Amino acid sequence: MSEGICKDPAGLRNISQQSFAASDDSIDIKYYSLNLIFETAPVYIRGNVEIQFTSKVAGLSRAKIDLSSAMTADSIYEGNIKAGYDHSLGQIKINLLTPMQLNEERSLIIYYRGLPVPTGFGSFGYGAGPTPFIWTLSQPNGAKDWWPCKNSPDDKADSAEINITVPAGLKAVSNGKLITIADNGNGTKTHKWQTNYPISSYLIAVTISDFSLYTQYYKYSGIDSMRVDHYLPQDVIDAYKSQIDKTTSMLSLFSSKYGEYPFIKEKYGHVLFGKGGGMEHQTITSIGGFADYLIAHELSHQWFGDKITCRDWSNIWLNEGFATYSEALYFEGTGGKASYRYFVDQKMNIAKSAVGPVYVSTNLADPYYIFDYARTYAKGGVVLHMLRGILGDSLFFKAVKAYANDPVYSYSTITTDEFRNIMERETGQTLGYFFDEWIYGEGYPAYKIDWSKTKLDNGLWKVSLSLMQGGNRIFTMPVKIKITTESVDTVFNVINDQSAQVFNFILKGEPFDYQFDPDNYIMKDIESVSFPGRNDEQKSFVLRQNFPNPFTESTSILLVVNRGGVYEVLVYNAAGERCGVLHSGYLGAGIYLYEFKPGSAGLPGGVYFIIAQRDGEKGVSKAIYLR
Repeated sequence: MSEGICKDPAGLRNISQQSFAASDDSIDIKYYSLNLIFETAPVYIRGNVEIQFTSKVAGLSRAKIDLSSAMTADSIYEGNIKAGYDHSLGQIKINLLTPMQLNEERSLIIYYRGLPVPTGFGSFGYGAGPTPFIWTLSQPNGAKDWWPCKNSPDDKADSAEINITVPAGLKAVSNGKLITIADNGNGTKTHKWQTNYPISSYLIAVTISDFSLYTQYYKYSGIDSMRVDHYLPQDVIDAYKSQIDKTTSMLSLFSSKYGEYPFIKEKYGHVLFGKGGGMEHQTITSIGGFADYLIAHELSHQWFGDKITCRDWSNIWLNEGFATYSEALYFEGTGGKASYRYFVDQKMNIAKSAVGPVYVSTNLADPYYIFDYARTYAKGGVVLHMLRGILGDSLFFKAVKAYANDPVYSYSTITTDEFRNIMERETGQTLGYFFDEWIYGEGYPAYKIDWSKTKLDNGLWKVSLSLMQGGNRIFTMPVKIKITTESVDTVFNVINDQSAQVFNFILKGEPFDYQFDPDNYIMKDIESVSFPGRNDEQKSFVLRQNFPNPFTESTSILLVVNRGGVYEVLVYNAAGERCGVLHSGYLGAGIYLYEFKPGSAGLPGGVYFIIAQRDGEKGVSKAIYLR
């Protein structure tokens, strides 16, 4: 789903958000057959849905199928025999004729009718006007609003058939391949769609209007091609044809990155629906516009969201993070690294406002929380950008393609931990720290950076670089540091895993400049930086403010020495009494890190002064110890 869907221009959270019970985990869906008549004047649905399923437990006597209480269940048949049932709280509880054995298969046909009451982002909608216009958008929990199903992303039907009867002048668009359009001889036609790929209930969709059909062909081999069908009003085709035509080149780009388009035996395409943004219905994206990013986002969902689906909405970033990052890859493929960098930098700025972990563990009844753009989309995409920075291009894309084609999870569902296991397996790297910080944790690092350089006796130069992180959480991250001399740029790789660290680098030639994280692979703030050429370099030394401040256990003191000499670093209390010596003796040029732990020396809470001095020069910082 694109971010456009997550906006509510009318200012309404939901038209209705009904109570409903959890989906039935004792059954495993095998097949759906939707056989529905859509009336347009007024809008109304009637028909039946056949559901084939197996029992996941022995002795199952009752099956539960989700259907909004706003709809009317008329009758239910098991085979040719009517079954008893109770329909309440958005669920039909059906009494099976006999208890089921483990893995036994049964079939139910549910006859129902009604005008759906939409929930979430508008699970069922229709447009007013002379031309009928009906659409569905079931993500996350809205499939039950308009058809009886197991309303849970983790249980995919092995296949589905969607038979839609509409007035003869309209087209009914759905998933998979269009098998037939049958004239019923009564002013209606039935459009028979069929998909033989596994599909989650929220990805089944119906869109109805008097569309024109514009077809492209995606050539995926020298002799084979797949239909790319766009069901749109003719004026939309005329206005946006140059944009619509980009779909096939995007199919080629993403197939090269992720493996062949996953529903190659059926189709891909777009159908206009009555909302902004888009929704990745399997093989047929419902779309409200044709911006590059939107076409790319929804298309990439066919791999990440439709082929491999998040097992529950806690893991939704696996759908939306990959789709957002795929936008970046599209811009990289068409505009190069500068275009990619511009896009990612924008998403980083948005992601910094994210509240809560990327892994959604709370508020799972609120679709607006699940699909929060800053957290689920922007930060989810930025996480993949950072992972690429850690692994490097070769390993990253090898692992992503392996993930997209993993035989266990292809056409199935996955969790974040399972995704991490695949990435570790394919790269040989341990990534638990990364996922703990960026997926299960919150926030991002803020760095204070200092630089010092000195000429050594052998003609080489030493650069000292200090990194300090604030906050309650220290982010462990590999960091690239690029140092520039007169003749060459040298990139050093270090691991920053402490609140305060000093790194020393030896170079040939005088260093003039440095860049911390030159490719911006880390979402971060840099709170203070000393750069080459600043006035600080003209001083013999600089005592930085202790960090953190105030503090409860320990605080770090940074001394930047530009000229060697005998130094003292002392601690005084508010009464002017000396109560600690952090250093006394010679220091050469460089950066020195000291730790002040007043508790270990039995000192009380209060105000302390850190004083650094050399040959009459003095620097002072005020430290506040909270106890």
